[in-house]
Amino acid sequence: MHSVAALIVILASSAAKSVVQLQVTNFEMDISSYRFLAVNFHDAGDENGSNKASERLSSEWHAAAGLLPDMGADIEMAQINSSDPNIDELMSSFGITIPTIKIFRKGAISSW
Repeated sequence: MHSVAALIVILASSAAKSVVQLQVTNFEMDISSYRFLAVNFHDAGDENGSNKASERLSSEWHAAAGLLPDMGADIEMAQINSSDPNIDELMSSFGITIPTIKIFRKGAISSW
């Protein structure tokens, strides 16, 4: 998971605060409101915590977001939970499988 922190360093330059919680209903509007937005598409798992990969990524994601203010990063970190009942169309439109990270620049998906 150190590669997530390395990616953030590469994009570093004004302050971010914490992980933004995105919802399907306002996803397009939210991603358009940030210059750079790194989005963790994760699965919170069932009541037994069955998705360990998403759980580990989410933990690292929050840790990396906590480092951004000190680094002066020009990127916000966000996440969206795949358990949202309306997420299938959104995931399909971006070719997303869980867990994954996508970088958006001014609302457009960016390859990294």
